[in-house]
Amino acid sequence: MTVFDSVVCGIYGISGCGKSYALARISKARPEWRCMDGSEVIRELTQEHGVSWCDFVSLEDKEQNEYRALAAKRLRGFQGVTLVAGHCSFLQPREGELESNYTDVFSKADGETYNVIFYLDDKEPHQIFQQRKSDNLSGSRLRPEISEEAIKAWILHDKEALRQACNEHDIKLITISEGSKLLSQIEDFLASS
Repeated sequence: MTVFDSVVCGIYGISGCGKSYALARISKARPEWRCMDGSEVIRELTQEHGVSWCDFVSLEDKEQNEYRALAAKRLRGFQGVTLVAGHCSFLQPREGELESNYTDVFSKADGETYNVIFYLDDKEPHQIFQQRKSDNLSGSRLRPEISEEAIKAWILHDKEALRQACNEHDIKLITISEGSKLLSQIEDFLASS
């Protein structure tokens, strides 16, 4: 496989960019790899500790980060290849404010966990806007409604915040500008490591 006994790869991007879709495709192509959504790992941990998801999202940042640290520790314990859909930041939409509404959630524990992060950057803001709208209409995922302009600003913030975090923690960051090439990019990374 690689020189790693285990490797944890992040699949990052803003909500609605296609992380879950990409993981589902990769999971079918490479069933020997563990593919998971980071929020599901956190959800499992909160349930194990008797905390509902609704209660988790209401917790103070410090308490949420304690669960994120536990999730990162769990991910580091897996053997083989683990792919995790994750977030660097969230946008809390408020009328007329874009700059100050970002909540950066990439933590020190994340920095100690990931070997590489692949950032999905293959969709235009209008495509993400339509995906989020479609998700809301179908009920498959409920996402706050935000404008294309807010999505564009969020992408810029997210990419810069993640770039800084990866530099700080010495994590390789690979931007994916064509989603269909994500699997081959992961395989290339594993082969060269």
